[in-house]
Amino acid sequence: MDDLLESVLDYVRSDYTDYAIMINGEWGAGKTYFWNSQIKRKIESLILNGKKYKTIYMSLYGISNLEEISKKIFIETTQLMDKNLRKYMATHNQTAIPEYAKTSLDMANFFGVSSNGEKMDYDEFFSVQDKVLCFDDLERANVDVIDILGYINNFVEHDHIKTIIICNEKELATKMKSENLEMKTFIATYLLDKQGELNNNDIPMVEKIKDRIEKVFERTNDYERIKEKLIGETFEYAPKFDYIINGILMRYESNSSLVKFLRENSSLIMTTFKRSGTRNLRILKQALNDFKKIYEMTDKFYPNTNKLVLQTMLIFTIAASFEIKAGKITKEKFKNIENNEEYKSILVSSRVLMDNRQFYIKEFDSSYYYNFKADFRFFKFIEFYIRTRIFDMKLFKKDMVDAEMASSGERNMPAYKKLPSNLTEADGDLHYISSNYDSVGLRTGPGTGYNKITSLKKDTLVAVVGWQNGWGNVQLSGGQTGWVTGEYLTKVNQIVDNYVIPNQPSDGGNTPVNPPSTENSNFKIEGNNIIAEPETTVKHIKDKGNNVISAVKDGVNIGDNDLLGTAAVITTDKGTYTVVKLGDVNGDGLIDIIDMALIKRHLTNKTVISGVYYEAAQLDKENNELDIIDMALIKRFLLGKQYISI
Repeated sequence: MDDLLESVLDYVRSDYTDYAIMINGEWGAGKTYFWNSQIKRKIESLILNGKKYKTIYMSLYGISNLEEISKKIFIETTQLMDKNLRKYMATHNQTAIPEYAKTSLDMANFFGVSSNGEKMDYDEFFSVQDKVLCFDDLERANVDVIDILGYINNFVEHDHIKTIIICNEKELATKMKSENLEMKTFIATYLLDKQGELNNNDIPMVEKIKDRIEKVFERTNDYERIKEKLIGETFEYAPKFDYIINGILMRYESNSSLVKFLRENSSLIMTTFKRSGTRNLRILKQALNDFKKIYEMTDKFYPNTNKLVLQTMLIFTIAASFEIKAGKITKEKFKNIENNEEYKSILVSSRVLMDNRQFYIKEFDSSYYYNFKADFRFFKFIEFYIRTRIFDMKLFKKDMVDAEMASSGERNMPAYKKLPSNLTEADGDLHYISSNYDSVGLRTGPGTGYNKITSLKKDTLVAVVGWQNGWGNVQLSGGQTGWVTGEYLTKVNQIVDNYVIPNQPSDGGNTPVNPPSTENSNFKIEGNNIIAEPETTVKHIKDKGNNVISAVKDGVNIGDNDLLGTAAVITTDKGTYTVVKLGDVNGDGLIDIIDMALIKRHLTNKTVISGVYYEAAQLDKENNELDIIDMALIKRFLLGKQYISI
C-alpha cells in the first residue's frame, strides 16, 4: 500500500494536472478506510506555497441528481472556510465534521443564523490549487454514471482541481448492463421482430436478444470514452490482508483474553477469510464483532471450554457470515438445519449416497473445514445469531453441552470410550462371546461331551434363551441355536474394561491368542483391501513393516497419526489398497451414531449402502447380509462393551 499512497501523493504534488485518478477495488476491501486513515492524512500534511492542502470528501451513495453533489460540495467548502469552526476543530483535534453537524450548520446558514460574526474569506473560498476532491462510491449513485463523470470533468478540465475517484468498476459494469433491463428487452425484441429475425432458429432467442441489447444500448463504450478523457491513471487497491487483519484485531485490546486467542489463531482467520472467495473486510469485521459476543458469553458460562471448540466456533462464525451476508446462499440453507447431527447426516447423504440436493452443504464443509479436524462443526446458536441478530441462550447452552461432549477427549481416543447420551442399555438377554481365543465351540448340548456344531468368534452377539449346568442355550442372528459355556458369555449390560485370558478351553482345538490391545488398531490385507479396526492409523500400518508411499482420502493427504476412514487409499511398494474400516459406514474415520443411522436407513430401504461402505458395515461375521445385529454391534462398541475387531 505504500506504493499506492506514494503514487497518489505524486499526483497531488504535480504542478499542473488536467485529469483525475481512480482507485478501483472490491466492495468491503477497505478503500474508504484507506482514504480516511492514510491518504487524507498525508495530503493534509502537504504544504503548497505556504498553504496546507485541504481535502473535500463526498460519498455519492444514494445521490439522485447532480444538484445534490453541488450542495454537498458547497456545504463542505463553506464550513471549512468558517474560521471559528476551523479554530474549534483545531482546538478539539477534530479532523472531520460529523454528518449531522454539517446538516445543522447548513440549515443555520439557510435560515440566516450566522455561526460566527466574521465574514467569509473569499480569497480562500476561490482558491482551487490547495483543494483535493474525493468522490467515493461512484457505482452506488442513483444518477447515470456518464453524467456524473461529465460533471466531475468540469472541476478537472477547467479548474484543474486535483480529483480522486474511488469505485468498484466490476459492480459499475454490472449496474450499467442491468439498468432498465425490461425496457431494453422489449425494444430489442420489437426491433428483431420488425427486421424479421425473431423467428429464425439459427441462434437461440436469448442470445439474439442479448446481442441486440448490447448493440443498441451498450454504454460501456461511452463510459470508456469519457473515462479515457477524465481519468489519467487507475490504481488497483489490493491490500495486504494479513497487515489489515492485524489492525482489526487491535480494536479488541480491551479484552486481553479475547485478543490473545484471536492473535494465536490469526492464521485460521486469514485462511477462512481467503476461502470465502471475497475480499470484503467489512463482513470480516462484522463477523469478528459477532465472535467477540460469542467468546465473552462462552467465557462467562463455560470458562473451561475446549480450545478446539473455540477454534471451530471462530471458523464457523466467519464462514457463516460470509455465506449469508455476501449473498452466496439463501438464509434457508442453514435455517432448516437444526443441529450438528443433522448437519453431519446431510454430509453423509451428499458424500456417500451422492445426494446432490445437499451439494451446497458438502461444498461449505469441504471448503471451510478442509484439513481441520473437528467432530462438532455446526453451531445452531451462531447461525441463528448471524441470521436474526438474536442471541438465543437456549440454543447456546444446548450447543455448548453437545460440543463439549463431542470433543471431550483427544481425536484418537478409542471410540468405545465415547458414550453418546441418547444410547440406552440393550436388552438383558443379549450376550456376546467374551473369550480372548479366536473362537469358542457351539455345541448340541450343555457340555463338552456334545458334538460341536460350529465355532463362534469372539464378540459374536447371541441371545441366551436358557441355562443348564453353567451352559447357555443361545440363538444366533440367523436363527441357529446351540450351547455355549457360560464362562465365555457376558451380558451386554456388563461393561468389561479388561480382557482376562481364561483357562485353556475344555472343548479343545482352539489356540490362545493375545488379547486385543486397548488401541483396537489391528488390520489385515485381503486382496485389494485393508481391513482395519477403529483406531488404525497410517503409523500402525508402517509399524508392521509396510513401506507406505501415500495415504489419501478424498484428495487430501492423511497424516501418520490421523485415523483412517473407509474408502481411504493406501499405496505401498507392494500395491494400492482401499481401506475398509470396520464400523465406519460413512467414511469419516469415526464410529458413531451416524453409522448406526445409515445402517437403519439401509434396512428400511431409505438408502442403499454399497461397495467398501457395505463391507465396513458388516460386523456380524456369521451373516453375509446387513441386519439389526450389525447396528447392535456398533451400539455395544460405543457403550464400551466390546471391541470391533478383524
